[in-house]
Amino acid sequence: MFAESGAARVATRNANFYLETSTMSLARRLWRFAYWFPRDLALRTRLGFPQRLIYFGGRGYGDTMLLNTVAHELHRRHLRTAILTDHPAVLRGSPAVSGTLGLRHWRALEAVARFGGKAQHLPYFLKPQPPTHDEPADSHIITEMCRRAGITGRVDLRTYFYLKPSERDRGARRPRQAAVQVLGPTSENISPLKIYPAERLAAVVQATAGEIDWVQLGSPNDPLLPGALDLRGRTSVPESAAVLAHSRVFLGSPGFLMHLARAVECRSAIIFGGRELPRHGGYSCNENLFAAVPCAPCYRRSDSLHGLDCMNQISVDAVVAAVRHAASRHGEPLAVDTAEVPAHPVPFPLPWLAANTAP
Repeated sequence: MFAESGAARVATRNANFYLETSTMSLARRLWRFAYWFPRDLALRTRLGFPQRLIYFGGRGYGDTMLLNTVAHELHRRHLRTAILTDHPAVLRGSPAVSGTLGLRHWRALEAVARFGGKAQHLPYFLKPQPPTHDEPADSHIITEMCRRAGITGRVDLRTYFYLKPSERDRGARRPRQAAVQVLGPTSENISPLKIYPAERLAAVVQATAGEIDWVQLGSPNDPLLPGALDLRGRTSVPESAAVLAHSRVFLGSPGFLMHLARAVECRSAIIFGGRELPRHGGYSCNENLFAAVPCAPCYRRSDSLHGLDCMNQISVDAVVAAVRHAASRHGEPLAVDTAEVPAHPVPFPLPWLAANTAP
């Protein structure tokens, strides 16, 4: 709701709003100018006088991390950028971000625009189709966000996080450390289609117990994983980043911790199932487990078309092999993917929609 209303406000007003409201009397216009000018100037100052103010509008930590990547690309193009988010810890220390405010400060969108800047809503899908799904672009989500930001040319498909040396040193919790997240029905802000069964992940931990010491990250509502050091809900964003930075591999689903692991050069084994394509939302440096069932990728929000066949087809043995292969490459630099930003939206045809509309 915030994203739609905020974008609509900015789209229907401009930087000369103060003196262009012709239906108002001169006294009313002058009063409005005198009232809002110092307030909008104060908001703009708090944001570091940005030329761009970008936002996603959702609750996810991962969305904010992706906004930081867009800010880095704008920074390379000499554009000062601020971000609206409720998760400023994700952006701490970023040289590409001039300032942050919480999502409740919707007026900052207009304040920046009225001083000659540009406020931009940057979703990574082409069009929402509630309640069932979102229409994806046939490009990486970072590429699509950059396109919406007006960026042209080549961009790096990676994320960024800045750890202090003292913080990084505290991330070593076990000798042969690897990090894992387990999702379940009570996990926070997550699609059920991203859940790989907890009992299967427990079997992965058991199969690798003689070679890997597991540390469990995530929210306190995630299922407990036997055999792992339990840090659910006990680490801040920098502390989670430090644990990942000291880990041989991260095992989990697409989401914030996958992006955070990429930012701190931790190779991952990511269980995509069939909801989304790894080339749309993941990183080629990782071990990406995707099940090419007929309905995949579906990009559905909460309901599976065929009882999560995609997740069921990914065996424990396949996950164990992916973990071992990723861990064996620990210490190697992660490859940085790049992409050319398209000038126009590139739709991706969803297989299950095509099947439903076939004659």
